Amino acid sequence: MALASRDLIMIGTKKGAFVLESRNGRRRWRTTGPHFKGVPAYHVTYDPRNKLMLAAVNNDFTGPRIAKPRLW
Repeated sequence: MALASRDLIMIGTKKGAFVLESRNGRRRWRTTGPHFKGVPAYHVTYDPRNKLMLAAVNNDFTGPRIAKPRLW
């Protein structure tokens, strides 16, 4: 049984972070987000070892920080 390949594109914007996901060939894409709605996300990355998404965000109230979404 072959494992399904998984491709992720993570996009940081002024409105939050968006994730595009495709499996097996990039013919169809699924979009989730915005994560951190309304908070600028400057860098987004994914750690496949523990399935954790991390983002460098800058909230006007709490300031800059490394954050992870509540639901992934």
